[in-house]
Amino acid sequence: MSRECDSLVAEALLAMSGTNFPIASEPVVEAVEADCLDRLASASVQHRLAPVLVDVLDSVQLDVPEDIRAGVEADRVQRMRSMSALGRVATALDEAGLQWAVFKGPVVASLMSRPELRRFNDIDILVRGRDLGAAIDTLAEAGLEELNQNWDGYVRHRVGEVPMILGPVNVDLHWHLVGLGVHRSTIDLSPDEMLGRVRRRKIADVEVSVLDPEDQLLHFALHSALSGAQRLDQLRDMAVLTDADPVDWDRFAARAKDGGVARLVAHALDRSRVVAGADVGAEFLRELGGRPVSARRWLDDHSSRPPSQMRAISVTFWRDGLVNTARSLWWSLRMRLATMVGRGTGWDVSDEGGPLHYSTPSGGSEQREAFINGAAVWK
Repeated sequence: MSRECDSLVAEALLAMSGTNFPIASEPVVEAVEADCLDRLASASVQHRLAPVLVDVLDSVQLDVPEDIRAGVEADRVQRMRSMSALGRVATALDEAGLQWAVFKGPVVASLMSRPELRRFNDIDILVRGRDLGAAIDTLAEAGLEELNQNWDGYVRHRVGEVPMILGPVNVDLHWHLVGLGVHRSTIDLSPDEMLGRVRRRKIADVEVSVLDPEDQLLHFALHSALSGAQRLDQLRDMAVLTDADPVDWDRFAARAKDGGVARLVAHALDRSRVVAGADVGAEFLRELGGRPVSARRWLDDHSSRPPSQMRAISVTFWRDGLVNTARSLWWSLRMRLATMVGRGTGWDVSDEGGPLHYSTPSGGSEQREAFINGAAVWK
């Protein structure tokens, strides 16, 4: 039964990660009838597809686990609060004359035919590094509260964002789209150039600035690749972007190569193409990413793992050029070894008590000032 459930759950997850609605219910029903609902529910949370699972089960009048429905309802309420917070943030930044853009959740949700089925419960905002201090002050005047207590850690690792909060809504104020300085050492993307290309768009009733189609897809693909290009909702998001916003692929390729991320984004987009049907050519991605993309594609094709359990190792450390790839691989191995021997844990901004978590007390006003000044000049 375990292997049968693995197969049925994998097929159901693939169906749920599609971009066309309504989602085909047959694979989900088969998994439920085989008594695999608990496993499917757990996997849907892992891949952030719980709203889709609830929608499909409701459409065929099957019972939904109470905890899953409660979580989806909480997400719905939080999404409404997040949109209200976005309205206040947009007004404040526009009135202050700052260049900015919202990215991630609200943007991709607005491009879906069923926006309510795309989870997001916070807001991500990009500003210029040199405007970070002014943006923090502007948002504080608009009622947001600074959360970070870890200024020493943020300076040491050149963290690319500052957490703020408005009521129950987290607002991540980014000065860079790549979160850690160690990753940016092998990547050369310019947030200032991206902000110089923003467009205005209405999301729900809020007038906002968003990245242009090429920068938007570049960021989504890079974000997915740096976390292993494993989560199905991220692969679906890239497919949504290629469907909804016409992408100039020559321009996209040029920016990816100039930024040193061609291999990374090619890996992620290739997986999105196979799993979620992203509208991008296989040959284009092979040319963009070179031999590593062909090798990873072969590994994926010959793996016994379903797409919902794809390995990260063949994606995360690849960079453009052997030197940068070696540096990235060495850092990854060091972090893994440190974790294994108990000398380094929590290498994620969401890991409480870790060196990157905002609530880890370190540094004071001088380090805060050093961080804000550093954001203006750091890569």
